[in-house]
Amino acid sequence: MINPALTSTTTILPTHSIEKFLSSNNNYINNTPPQQQRLTSSMTLFPPQQPLFVTSVPEIFTKICEHLTPIEIFRLANVCKQYRNFLCASSVISQNIWRTSRMKFLTYPRLSPPQGMDEKKYIKITNYDKSCEFCGNCEPASSRLYWEFRVRCCDKCLLKRTKT
Repeated sequence: MINPALTSTTTILPTHSIEKFLSSNNNYINNTPPQQQRLTSSMTLFPPQQPLFVTSVPEIFTKICEHLTPIEIFRLANVCKQYRNFLCASSVISQNIWRTSRMKFLTYPRLSPPQGMDEKKYIKITNYDKSCEFCGNCEPASSRLYWEFRVRCCDKCLLKRTKT
């Protein structure tokens, strides 16, 4: 004999449907008006989880990041505020993560960044951003890297933003 509980299908309702369902069922259970039975908007099917960095030791997170390519580290920095604050800080630890990734996975540049420029900006400006930082002009060969200003921009924006 087949157990009817095992053959029935279970549906998962969206959060707002669950709130309506619970509030309508609670009306006849405890005889309180629906206006007084407000459910909080934090009621969800899956409780929020802490990021890996918060729950693990920072040294472990650092070791994991050292095995990622620079583009993966950029993506990881966009996951949450804790990751962004850790990876985009000017601390020695975050600079070592970026430096290790650059030296391991990129063929250019091998020199250290110029004084006053962090590793993240150095990787971004030399390998990934090919458009003007000011106007966003993406035409091929329209923007150049100006090391003295530490920017990549087109000639039009350079003339507009500098004094001679």
